[in-house]
Amino acid sequence: MQPNSTNILLLQLVQNTAPNAAIPPVTGSVTTPTWFEGFAYVALSFSLLAAFGAVLGKQWLSHYKCSDVHGSREERGKLRQQKLDALEAWRFHAVLQSFPVLLQISLLLFGLALSAFVWSQQGPLAVAVIVPAAFGILFYAYIIFASLKYLQCPFETPISTLIRLLWRRFRLLKIRYRCSTGEQSPPDTGEQSPPDTGEQSPPDTGEQSPPDTGEQSPPDTGAQSPLAPDTGEVEETTASMKWIFETSTDPEVISSVAWLLPTTKLAPEFDMKTVWTRLLNTFKTCFHGFQLSVSARDKALACGRALHHVICDDTTEKSNLSNDLDNDKDALDMWSRWHDIAYPWGFWDCKLSFDRYAMTQHLEHRKEARNALRLAIVTGCPGFMKSTDVALIWDGAFDWTGDTRTPEDFDWLVDFLMHFRKHSGRDLDAMADALLALSAMRGLGSPAKRDIYFDSIIFSMEADKPFRLRHAALRAVFDARLALVDIADSKEGEFREQLLTKLPSALFTTTRLITPSRTLNDPDDIFNPGRDYFYLRLIFSLAKQEDWRAQLEAAGHVDRCLTLLGHVIDMENDSIGSSDTVKNHAYYLAAALIRMDASDSYQTSSFASGITESEWWKLLKGAWWAMGSNRLYREEESREALEALPDIAKYTLESLKTQAAIYDAKSLVRWVDRIYKGLKDGAAEAHIISAVESVKDALDSSIS
Repeated sequence: MQPNSTNILLLQLVQNTAPNAAIPPVTGSVTTPTWFEGFAYVALSFSLLAAFGAVLGKQWLSHYKCSDVHGSREERGKLRQQKLDALEAWRFHAVLQSFPVLLQISLLLFGLALSAFVWSQQGPLAVAVIVPAAFGILFYAYIIFASLKYLQCPFETPISTLIRLLWRRFRLLKIRYRCSTGEQSPPDTGEQSPPDTGEQSPPDTGEQSPPDTGEQSPPDTGAQSPLAPDTGEVEETTASMKWIFETSTDPEVISSVAWLLPTTKLAPEFDMKTVWTRLLNTFKTCFHGFQLSVSARDKALACGRALHHVICDDTTEKSNLSNDLDNDKDALDMWSRWHDIAYPWGFWDCKLSFDRYAMTQHLEHRKEARNALRLAIVTGCPGFMKSTDVALIWDGAFDWTGDTRTPEDFDWLVDFLMHFRKHSGRDLDAMADALLALSAMRGLGSPAKRDIYFDSIIFSMEADKPFRLRHAALRAVFDARLALVDIADSKEGEFREQLLTKLPSALFTTTRLITPSRTLNDPDDIFNPGRDYFYLRLIFSLAKQEDWRAQLEAAGHVDRCLTLLGHVIDMENDSIGSSDTVKNHAYYLAAALIRMDASDSYQTSSFASGITESEWWKLLKGAWWAMGSNRLYREEESREALEALPDIAKYTLESLKTQAAIYDAKSLVRWVDRIYKGLKDGAAEAHIISAVESVKDALDSSIS
């Protein structure tokens, strides 16, 4: 409103009552909007939006509370859990919190508009409006500050929650930036930062962590690290965790405690069966939905890591713990989804901790990096197992769905490997974990770290090293086998010569029986199914290249393969006709021997003196059984395996004419027919189909 509006209205009234009267015109400015009127209109709009949102929120909550499922209690519980997961995934709480914020903004704008309007109209009288408005603004600012400074403050507001979240993100980015650029960060105060519950952002790979200079790190003197918590605080935390596990079944509470469990030493007074049951039940409920919500992902990550920690901890009795996850019909899908969450989280968490250690030399950070890698490695296989379980070496998967890491992304892990090799307190188990994680490179790393990595592999394969370290090195070399062939094909370079000279003898050492086996299932026994399967496939792949073939033969690998012959034949005979799966050892043993010999005939081959005619036929028969029973022509490894099939077919045609195969050829008919049909259905290459067809025709004519 303008000050002359009243006069204009009175003039209009007089003109209407006395039309003939001469009334001079009154000049006045046209009414124009003011800035505080704009504030008032915006405040009104925000109030309407807040009211609209409140009505919608009431409807949403009513829909959440209603239940139109009339099934069992378990079905109703699953439906309610799915609704809760949807609330978390769609940020329902944050949306509802935004409506009061709109109302608060509306009140602020309306107070400013009212104060300005009264000031323009009445002057000093506006103090009665301005003082309460200013008090309200100052009070709101005070409770925001108080809730930020004191976590226990009850005056929490959406604004303070948002500021706290942004501050945590800023601190995390600041730490990552310092670690990636090499800037010296200030000493850690020991305050434990809460886990990041959002999406795991990939670390900056543009800058590399500082390489290991070869100097010895300061030994661990046993003194308490500046990051180590006070003993009384640890005891209080342990007692609180014990009480929560015994009294609570709330998944949110259990998952909150689970985050702390891997950083806490399990006390003897813990009832491990109760702890295990609480964690396992919470872990399983996270995977009931079709898609993991943010809340379910965080709970699964916390409880899964805690379960692995319980299994890996050697200070507690775990004989009464039962893992019933294998009975779940969706167990395989669950383990796959769990691995894709846990392994990348643990991998990048290890990098962050190791970068902190490189910057600060705090032993606590080194311990955190070691534990993070251990908890990542144990997710490589389905189930909860110890990091020393041999299944992780031969069956573990150390990449994940959508893994886009480059060789340079593993440079820090090569430094990690070198650190635990050269440190005064050498940790060979940590080296084995690093080698398993590095196997995901499927190569020898970036040019900057390749020589260091290869030297560590040779070191790990030495005869005096424990079997886990030697076998982890074998797994790393196996996964890099195609890259090794490419390097040999390059025909130049000093590194190529070192590779061809050192690796064949190191492979022979790491797989050869050094001392008599002490137990029935000794990992260093003369025949170890897991170790020798990877060994035979590796030799088969390398023998494709002529330089590798010559070096392998010179190092004694033909004789090493021949020592496995009797064990492979016995294993195949035991599996035929039983419920055990037919192994692939026979296929790759036959293929490796054929590749390392250039005679194209068993009779003139270099290995004929070490294999009888009957043994050679049994090995070829086992190769066909493995190809047909396990459908190698359809598996992921089919392209590599099919390369040897024409040669195996040629040697089989020769053996069909021998005395050993006359009365035994009929046993091959079914497998060869299956392979032939599978190759035709899979549109295999013509020369492979033709080679198998020739064996098929020869078998048909021999039994007709």
